[in-house]
Amino acid sequence: MLEKPTIKIIHRLPNRVRVKFSKPLKNNYIFCKMVKENSFHTKIRYNHIVNTLLVKFDPSEVLLQEVIYRICTAYSVENGMIAIKLIEEKEETTLNNLSLYSGSLVILSSLHRLLNKNETVMQETINWFAMGVTTLAIADHAYMEVKKKGVFDLEIIPAFYFIKNFINNPSISIVALMWLTTFGRHLFVNYRGVKEIKVLRIKNPKGDKYYYIANIKDSEEIGNISELIHHVFKNKSKSKSVLEEKYIMKI
Repeated sequence: MLEKPTIKIIHRLPNRVRVKFSKPLKNNYIFCKMVKENSFHTKIRYNHIVNTLLVKFDPSEVLLQEVIYRICTAYSVENGMIAIKLIEEKEETTLNNLSLYSGSLVILSSLHRLLNKNETVMQETINWFAMGVTTLAIADHAYMEVKKKGVFDLEIIPAFYFIKNFINNPSISIVALMWLTTFGRHLFVNYRGVKEIKVLRIKNPKGDKYYYIANIKDSEEIGNISELIHHVFKNKSKSKSVLEEKYIMKI
């Protein structure tokens, strides 16, 4: 099954929005014309190298959510009217590959301890390796937080205490606690608002205009633990009318 073209919102303000496309634009002129429709102060800048689009607009002419839906509609038309995904992230992903590798090492070391209780030398070696990778992951996490926010999260501070204790007692339990205190919350807070957009095109009776009807609904896709929790405990309580929206554009 082919992956749906995806639009990911990187940054938004009441008068500007930046998005990233999973596939490059094919016809910039038609795309920009659809996004700018009847909004004379809208400016668009497309970066073909990284497939990002910056749209600056006047909120008195068009609202932010309408600009986003215009981008979605134009992108669907650009890709042959197929359904697309819109990812409106509540918080950027912070569990990078290094943190996932360190978590995997903690799990493997814990399993080794359970299955091979007598191999103390090998176990200690694995524990030190897991601690080293986890320390690198935390350092990388701190660097990214400082780069993004200007300061690192307080959740990193307990890591120094765990490192000191690990030197005296190289136990995998200490490494596991260090990993959980630093990265544990990111298993749950990183909920992505994922929507699926399907666009229909209808010609008016005169035959000189097209109406594009975008059907927007919450996606059933589950990408991480927090999304699973969201779908199980929140979506069940919402009615269908709340989950679905329609946006109509006339060209």
